[in-house]
Amino acid sequence: MKQIKPFLIAFLLLGAVACSTTKKSTSADSKGIKTEPSALTAELKQGQDLFVGKCGKCHDLPVLASHDAEGWKKVLDVMGPKAKLDAAQTDLVYRYITNK
Repeated sequence: MKQIKPFLIAFLLLGAVACSTTKKSTSADSKGIKTEPSALTAELKQGQDLFVGKCGKCHDLPVLASHDAEGWKKVLDVMGPKAKLDAAQTDLVYRYITNK
């Protein structure tokens, strides 16, 4: 019984440390999509949802770092109407994809 007690204490301490560790940095998946919800405001979350839902509906999502802000403006000018985005939705997507 005495041998089990130190093991049990060590196990509980390890569990407490593991549960208290949190990730502080913003993560991105392989497509460059920002995935940590706490890093997104409500507007950016709406832009992300539109980007994934509308753009990802027809083709693979592009890597966000593949264009600068001006390049994304040109892409959205062409692709926004094809995705049936209105001006407000296009602006939300633009804000999301250019937020770095």
